[in-house]
Amino acid sequence: MTKFQKMFYDIKNTRDYKTIGEDIDYKVWVEHENRKIIMQFEESKGTDKKHFWHSDWFHNLAFIPWILWLDKVPVLTTFGYACAYKSAKNQPIDELCSMIEIHPDYAVEMRAWSFGTAMIKIAVRHHWIRRHRAIDNKYGYGDVKVWYNPFMHWIAKKYVKYENFEFVTPNDFVTWCVPFCHRTNKCSVGRKFALKEIFKTEWYHTHYEEYDYSKYEYVDFD
Repeated sequence: MTKFQKMFYDIKNTRDYKTIGEDIDYKVWVEHENRKIIMQFEESKGTDKKHFWHSDWFHNLAFIPWILWLDKVPVLTTFGYACAYKSAKNQPIDELCSMIEIHPDYAVEMRAWSFGTAMIKIAVRHHWIRRHRAIDNKYGYGDVKVWYNPFMHWIAKKYVKYENFEFVTPNDFVTWCVPFCHRTNKCSVGRKFALKEIFKTEWYHTHYEEYDYSKYEYVDFD
């Protein structure tokens, strides 16, 4: 496997997430060998009819504009993602910042899949507001759109120092959930769009370890 294929495989097969708030699954850990602190969020889960208003799918689909306050700083995102992130009560970002204080010379990296990509994008912004420093790398697979600001592609460059990849494959219709918002850096992989593939979207959404990432291996987005 290549670097990006293995990273997705590892995200997909992580089992020891912490679950908090409105079903937010995350993990923060330290890799001493690689001198990294990593924050990771899990993908969208199946809809629970009894708790739909607190489910990942409700959060994905509730895309009316909404103000989320991050350490008293207003951030415009969707109602669904604002509710989800707020429900975690800052626990993930607090844990990350605690690790950074212990290991200030380690790189900071964020990874996620699907619904989790919304959480890391907000977390990256939150990290900047709190520490006024960029993280080192960010990787999202099956990436969803979060920002209403059409200029966020340029604004967000200061939030991540090096690699900032938001991977989507055109036939993964989960990534189309928020049609009016924007990504900071769209990175297309896999086959070209085909309407007949709409019924295979679950396969496309869950097999990012099989796509070719070679064109992104040495890209400088500056």
